[in-house]
Amino acid sequence: MSVGVGPHSGEPETEPSAPETLPRLLSAHELARRWSLKEPTVRKWAREGWLPGFRLRGLWLFDERDLVEFLRRNRREGGANG
Repeated sequence: MSVGVGPHSGEPETEPSAPETLPRLLSAHELARRWSLKEPTVRKWAREGWLPGFRLRGLWLFDERDLVEFLRRNRREGGANG
């Protein structure tokens, strides 16, 4: 006889944390490719605090959710010229 949760135990079945709850992290290389920038530019902007990112063992990483918020805050109405 097995013990646990589910339809036969009388307890509601719960799912473990879905992988979608983990942040999607981009490397400087991936971000540069997505945004049509050069990788050194991405690293420089992150180092200067302009882009939201962090370093892990010398590698710049960027949380996709932070980047979306960054774009929302910095988007100009009417395009780049104004």
